Amino acid sequence: QVLNQTHDHRQRVLKNVAKEVHPWMVMVRKMKAIYHTLNMFNMDVTKKCLIAECWVPVSDLPGVQKALADGGRASGSSIPSFLNVIETAEPPPTFNRTNKFTRGFQNLIDSYGVATYREINPALYTTISFPFLFAIMFGDAGHGLIMLAFGAYMVLGEKKLSKKKSGSEVASNKIIFLNSYKMKLSIIFGVVHMVFGVSLSVLNHLHFKQPVRIFLEFIPQVVFLVLLFAYMVAMMFTKWVLYAPTNPIKYSPACAPSVLIMFINMMLFKSTAPPEGCDEFMFEGQSSLQMGFVLIALLCIPVMLLGMPIYHIVSSKKKAVHPASSAAEDSEHGEELSEVFIHQAIHTIEYVLSTISHTASYLRLWALSLAHAQLSEVLWNMVLKQGLGSSNYVGGVILYFMFGAWAMFTLAILVMMEGLSAFLHTLRLHWVEFMSKFYIGLGYPFQPFSFKSILETDEAVIED
Repeated sequence: QVLNQTHDHRQRVLKNVAKEVHPWMVMVRKMKAIYHTLNMFNMDVTKKCLIAECWVPVSDLPGVQKALADGGRASGSSIPSFLNVIETAEPPPTFNRTNKFTRGFQNLIDSYGVATYREINPALYTTISFPFLFAIMFGDAGHGLIMLAFGAYMVLGEKKLSKKKSGSEVASNKIIFLNSYKMKLSIIFGVVHMVFGVSLSVLNHLHFKQPVRIFLEFIPQVVFLVLLFAYMVAMMFTKWVLYAPTNPIKYSPACAPSVLIMFINMMLFKSTAPPEGCDEFMFEGQSSLQMGFVLIALLCIPVMLLGMPIYHIVSSKKKAVHPASSAAEDSEHGEELSEVFIHQAIHTIEYVLSTISHTASYLRLWALSLAHAQLSEVLWNMVLKQGLGSSNYVGGVILYFMFGAWAMFTLAILVMMEGLSAFLHTLRLHWVEFMSKFYIGLGYPFQPFSFKSILETDEAVIED
């Protein structure tokens, strides 16, 4: 009896608390945001008021002044709040005012990169070009009418649909986390895959008795790849280890630098001002280390470009030259030497440029993985989960048909279409990004004598 009464009392308490959890969470979040903002204010010399500098859109200045006045009256403060416009040499942030129609296109542009202040905003032209190019690729009037009807339904029922609980606050965080996490993992796997591919070229050089290519091609190639892109991977792991919510402000997640921005600044020898209280670099001496890596990587390029041609010239001079060599032989030697220079130049340019493009190409791992995960979640929520909502006999019948639809869509979309897409993209990664580092593929297949193949070939010719 005591246990039952305790259980009932606990249930009543939890039910009462459950009603207040959401308002409590809202209040706590608001209070944390207010105190976090107030911590960035400075104390006045009289220590009776707080002073802060911030960016405000010019058209919103009257609204801010009214909000300050209303806040002062509501709090009963004897000191009025005031706002002064000051001049500064700092570059302002970019603010693009959007409406319900243009907001989607602006989000597409901002996902790539936010424009510099006063820079031309591509979203203006994207509102025209994006639907046009999409229509060209979609290329089906009937399916286009279906999409038009669905879009009209969403627009006409906007107010009704917006009132429904979408659960996007869990979903958005998950997508943002998976986006960043899978993107970084794709780059890590790509760099490891490419370094392994370059390393396999050593076996070719040793087998074909060309050890000089190890020093003049493999070593500069792998040094170039490791000092730039493997270093970027190392910075990803360093960021995961150093910056945690429990760490001090200097190493808190809010101060974690962007690895991509750090890599771009490293290549361009630039610097980006960090947020207040944060450091631009992850550890001391990182700037000098990065500069040294870039310089060494740049020195590898002339080695890759001129190493083999110079070796070819030196080795040809060491060979005994016959005194009665003809002009034709000298001309042939000159053409061979020019071919070596041209081939090496093309090979070097292709390798240097491909290290960037191939690394970015591995992002298809992230893109296809994210698409497959979202399609799986859509099929679960929109199909199978609908059949699990009822516990009576009718629900069992509905679940039977829902399971059939879910299985059919899963096999058709996730298994067949997504499987074929993933296969083709994986094939491309191996052919282009991986095998190009060591594989030449100029041979021809062995074709043994076979009566069966001869007869099959003859029958095919006769049928044609």
